[in-house]
Amino acid sequence: MWIVCPSCQNRYQVEPAAARGNTFRARCSRCESRFDVDIDTGAVVGAATPPGVPTPRPPTRAPSGNTPPSGTVIPPNSSGVRATTTGGSRRPAELEEILREIDDRYDELMKREPFALLGVHVESTNQEVMDAYFRLAERYRTSRWVGQLTDDESHKMWQLTLRIDEAFNELGDVERRRRSHQMRTAAAERKVKTEVVTGARAALIKEQLDADQAYDTGHFEDARSAYQRCIALAPERGFFHLRLGQTMMKAAVATTRQPDWLAVERSLEKATQLDPDNLEVLMALGEMWNSRGQPSRAMPYFKRVRDLEPGHGGANAAIESYLSGKQAVPARRTTTERLFKFLKRE
Repeated sequence: MWIVCPSCQNRYQVEPAAARGNTFRARCSRCESRFDVDIDTGAVVGAATPPGVPTPRPPTRAPSGNTPPSGTVIPPNSSGVRATTTGGSRRPAELEEILREIDDRYDELMKREPFALLGVHVESTNQEVMDAYFRLAERYRTSRWVGQLTDDESHKMWQLTLRIDEAFNELGDVERRRRSHQMRTAAAERKVKTEVVTGARAALIKEQLDADQAYDTGHFEDARSAYQRCIALAPERGFFHLRLGQTMMKAAVATTRQPDWLAVERSLEKATQLDPDNLEVLMALGEMWNSRGQPSRAMPYFKRVRDLEPGHGGANAAIESYLSGKQAVPARRTTTERLFKFLKRE
C-alpha cells in the first residue's frame, strides 16, 4: 500500500504482509518522522513525531580495554571496517556481518543466476519466492543504516538490491519461472554440446593431419591406424573410408603380400554409400576388382565414372584396355552337332 508522510509529504510503498494488527508504526525515510498507519486504508491515524528527533540506536557494548574519551575518533582497524562514531560506539554487529559478506562475495552474488540468488527452484510457490525476495531486500536495504555507510558500501548494497529486484521480476510468476528454467537448461545443454563438438573437432583435425602425413610419406600402417581413429570420430565422412581402403591396398603392394580384400571392399562400399557420385571412390572400386583379377566386375564402376565425366582419362583407358584384351569365346557345339561329328568319323 502507498502511505504519505504527514510531515514532509514523502510518498512511498509498504508491503501489507509485513504489518501486524490494525495499525502499524511507520517511519519516513526522508525526515525520519514516526507515525501510526491504518493497515486497511493506509491513512495516518496517529500524530507524527516532529522531524529532527533522532531515531534511537540499539545499545551496543563498548569494546574491552580502555575506553577512549568522548569525542575521540578511532582510526579504521586492520579489517577495513570503520569502527567508530563518537563516544567509542561501534556499528551494529549485523551491519558489520553484512559488509563482510558483501566484500567477500560481491562479484559472486552479482553474477549468480536468479534461482541461486534468491535460493529457490522452479517448483517453488509464489509465496516462497516472495518470502525469499523480501528477506534479501530487507537484509541489503541501505535505508536501515542511514549515516553508518561509506559511499562505496552504500553503492554496493544498492547495486545488490537492484540485482535482487531483477531476479524477483524474472521469477515472481509461475509461468515466467518455468520459462526461465527452460531457457537456462537449454542454454546449458547447448554449451555442453558446443564444448564436446569443439573438442572432438580439434581431435579429428589432428588425427587427419597425422594420417595424411603418414599416407604421403609411405608409412601406410601408421596411416591405416590414423584413418581408423578418424572414422571413429567422424563415421559419416566417406573420405576417411576411401583413404582406409586405399591405404590397405598400398600397404599390401609395399609389403608384397595379398591384402584383406574383404576389408578393402567393405571400406570402399561404405564410402560409396556415403558419397555415391564420388569419382575417386568409383575408380578405387574398379581398380580393386582389376587387382583381384576380375575386370568384368570393375567395368560397371568405370562406366559409371564415364557417365558422370565423359572425358575422364582413367576410366576411358580402363574400358578400352578391357575391350581390346577381350577375346571372342567360340560358341559351344550342340549335342546333335557332336553326334553327327562322331557318326561321320571314320
